[in-house]
Amino acid sequence: MVNVATTASYQRGQARLWEALDKRRDGAVRDFRTSIPSWWPSHEERPYAFKAFAMHSAAGRYDSVLWCDASILPLQPLEPLWERIERDGYWLQLNDAQPNYEWTADSAYEDLWPYTPIEEAREENRRIPHLEFCAFGLSLQHAAGAKFLEELFRLAHGNAFCGPWSNLACPTHRVMDGVKYTMAVCGPADVRGHRHDQTAASVIAYRLGIRASSDLLATCRDAADGKLLLKDGSCC
Repeated sequence: MVNVATTASYQRGQARLWEALDKRRDGAVRDFRTSIPSWWPSHEERPYAFKAFAMHSAAGRYDSVLWCDASILPLQPLEPLWERIERDGYWLQLNDAQPNYEWTADSAYEDLWPYTPIEEAREENRRIPHLEFCAFGLSLQHAAGAKFLEELFRLAHGNAFCGPWSNLACPTHRVMDGVKYTMAVCGPADVRGHRHDQTAASVIAYRLGIRASSDLLATCRDAADGKLLLKDGSCC
């Protein structure tokens, strides 16, 4: 299991995750970091690229890797999740029914769709389901999982992860406080913003024919379902 937490609030979540795994006697090796190595891009330079770098680093040592944000909390033992990752080669979650187009800044298209006119790329992007990337797993012994990580790591070196959280050109853009939540004009009015690692991951999964699910990860709203293995949300 892989996690990177660089601020006090995220480190508290990381500690909570560690404690929850201990209580459930989860035997997975934990590759948890409290800082981003100097040879990785900073969060400010390429938002959330550290996920791709951390997973790539762990992949050199382990057969299967599971990323969990610091907000993640296990609800049940995770053996069924590890079994699914090893069987299918991956575990990815859908983010409701949102199209990836709504969360793709214009600046990312050149890396995501090289040598493709932006209008053509936008049209294809409207058909791509948007993924939730707060938790995902990959088997590096499986062609699909290995290729997914290879592409994610490649895109983490360019501009595919770069863009503002909120598009000022969107009439319903979200006003978000803090340095983390940037706002700028980044595309047409029906683009809501950019989601960095999620945006890139959604394109990769679509091209590889990977089918994401929505059956194991809960939000704060629906975490009571006994079938769910993980819940997301620091308020939980």
